[in-house]
Amino acid sequence: MALYGGIYVDIDFVAVRSFDQLLQLQGPDANVFLGQDCGLQVDWSKPMRKQKCPDYAQSLPNAFLASTAGHPFWHHVIVQILREAWASGSSSTDWNGAIYITGPVPLFRAVSQYNQYAVDNGLQSDIHVLTDEVYPLSWTQFSPWTEKTVDIGCCFLWDSHKFNVDCCREQCPNAIVMTFWTALWHET
Repeated sequence: MALYGGIYVDIDFVAVRSFDQLLQLQGPDANVFLGQDCGLQVDWSKPMRKQKCPDYAQSLPNAFLASTAGHPFWHHVIVQILREAWASGSSSTDWNGAIYITGPVPLFRAVSQYNQYAVDNGLQSDIHVLTDEVYPLSWTQFSPWTEKTVDIGCCFLWDSHKFNVDCCREQCPNAIVMTFWTALWHET
């Protein structure tokens, strides 16, 4: 991302609409897009655009990233990952290492640092955090590790026999992409 920019999505994502909608969401000044998973802290029966997504360290999964080439935000991400690796002694081999050293936690901290940098220098942050466009369904609802798995019929991602893209477009009208939340990096 730092060198070439582009769009990165984990392998367990499916596009339900054109990525061109990203640029239409925020206009021509859109330089970095990240997705925020709002977790259990919101009322999923209401549209996400009408709710504030709470900030917590694991709310910015690194499973979806989009950026212009050479954006300075990625320097903050790299520095944060190096800090996390140094603090852990680079010896963490459990699955939490992915979250805390190279995943959502350093990404979340880098966004905070970059936004503070923008404020301190009289700039406007050009990081756009999307909610229901990228993570319309939270892992806290649909993962095999949670007790509160919710079946919303044809858009139930864990049952590929029920999954239907057209139905997901209808059930999640703002979604551009959706993830199956397989967490293939997770040790089973």
